Amino acid sequence: CMAAVMRSENDYAGVPTALIPRLKGVLRYHRVLNSGLYAAMCSLIREYNKADIDILVMKGAAIKTGYNPNFVRPMWDVDILVKSQDYTQAYGIAQLQGYSGSWSPHSIDMKRGNLESIDLHHVFMRDIQNGKNSDFWPECTLHTWNEAKFYIPERHALLLQLIANAHTNFIQHQGTNVALRWVMDLDALINGKDPIDWDKFVSLTKQLNIEAQVCIILTAYDIVLP
Repeated sequence: CMAAVMRSENDYAGVPTALIPRLKGVLRYHRVLNSGLYAAMCSLIREYNKADIDILVMKGAAIKTGYNPNFVRPMWDVDILVKSQDYTQAYGIAQLQGYSGSWSPHSIDMKRGNLESIDLHHVFMRDIQNGKNSDFWPECTLHTWNEAKFYIPERHALLLQLIANAHTNFIQHQGTNVALRWVMDLDALINGKDPIDWDKFVSLTKQLNIEAQVCIILTAYDIVLP
């Protein structure tokens, strides 16, 4: 999928003619899957809007809805955040809509049917859930998508979240066979139309006390995409 995205952004220059339909097919496949997830997300968020529960959309879905409308990558669920005091009520509303899932210290992976999967979080990053920033709610802006109203993290906070999540995945996979979705996510923000303010980025990194994780992932990113 990453190769297909890279080629499409360069008008398939250098791609053998016989291979182009297959790359386009890969992108169509993931766009269809992603669209179904976004529809399910918006349907649930509209229920949260009725209950006056603030929702922050995170990770890949935040890139798509807040920064890059053409963004496509493999995605098997969408991630949303509620404040700690709304966590139990938010899960109850999801259950009334047909979702079920298992509790964990930071989120509930909620499913409805075979294709609708929404991860409900009450901490912005798993890495800071036991620290002084466990109730951290980033700077954000309000968006409307398919009549659902939700917040999108500002660029630097979102980038840090993606990096922290990538680091956790590295640890879980012991540094091997880690899917490259994190590369697509970082690239979408670092090479986006608005430049990263690295001083602001470093300041927020120190505030959240995740300097080591950021250093490791940015080093890995520089190896994959120098």
